[in-house]
Amino acid sequence: AGKILVASFASHLHRMQQVIDLAGEFGRKVAFVGRSVEQNSRLAQELGYLKVPAGMEISAKQVNRLPADEVVVITAGSQAEPNSALTKIALDQHPHVKLADGDVVALSARKIPGNERSISSIINHLYRRGAEVFHDGTLDIHASGHAFRGEMKMMMNLVKPRFFVPIHGEYRQLHLHAELAGDTLMPEENVLLAESGDVIAVSEKEIEIIDRVDVGQTLIDSSQVEEIEELAVQDRRFLAQDGVVVPVVVVHSHEKPKVVAIQFVTKGLRSEEEHQEYLREAEGMITEIVEESTPEEIADDELMKAKIGKALRRFLRKSLKTRPMILPVILET
Repeated sequence: AGKILVASFASHLHRMQQVIDLAGEFGRKVAFVGRSVEQNSRLAQELGYLKVPAGMEISAKQVNRLPADEVVVITAGSQAEPNSALTKIALDQHPHVKLADGDVVALSARKIPGNERSISSIINHLYRRGAEVFHDGTLDIHASGHAFRGEMKMMMNLVKPRFFVPIHGEYRQLHLHAELAGDTLMPEENVLLAESGDVIAVSEKEIEIIDRVDVGQTLIDSSQVEEIEELAVQDRRFLAQDGVVVPVVVVHSHEKPKVVAIQFVTKGLRSEEEHQEYLREAEGMITEIVEESTPEEIADDELMKAKIGKALRRFLRKSLKTRPMILPVILET
């Protein structure tokens, strides 16, 4: 047998202890690999929550220097986090830990919904390195770290809280948790179902929601390290999905409005030949809009941009089945 690598959550100290105990039973050394695992294991040992026999722990640098059948690696990255040690090992980019034929990798965590594709990709890479991979889809190696209903009810009966506010999870889970608290004969008014952003006031006799604050994701522009407004985020999303079209319209407006030239600048549309054909058709539509406008309308730059933008947006939606950002430019001669 080769090296054994166990990936779990870095905060799961009990799982680490199980691996350490089994490693000792079979005469293997243990290495904690990855920043979060190294920090948590060191702090847990200092506080007495994690017990590693003297002489058993080795550094990441020693992993590939010892015989493979004498080593167990404990690492994080079971959810395929991009910068985790497991991802680097799977891609053969870790500076010290290298997998080889005969090595075994155990993913000791269930897939968090949404991570399935990334985790499957990491498993594929682990197999490319020659390892055999075990996970909850192939072997019963994972037990949930979350409490079951009976255990949560037991905790409430033991602690006997005066007030109860369920946290962590989706609203449906919070709702069921609150119902469970009601099953322990707590007064209904002492169980508060709150959501992110609710401001809760607690006194000796009651608990209530008194206010609400704005919460949620804050997006930061990496180039300037400052918060981005929601409108800018929407614009970037539109650009990413459907591209941008800039119709540059040159208008002669001394007497009767007349289109002198139209040029389109496009980014992110489909094939050049296809969209150019439709844009040539759009030229006639824009020419008609401009030449049917009054001199007063032509003088109102924003009005003309809005008219052209609305018509072009509708035209492209029907012809190309896409919704690019339209930024008209009108130049008068």
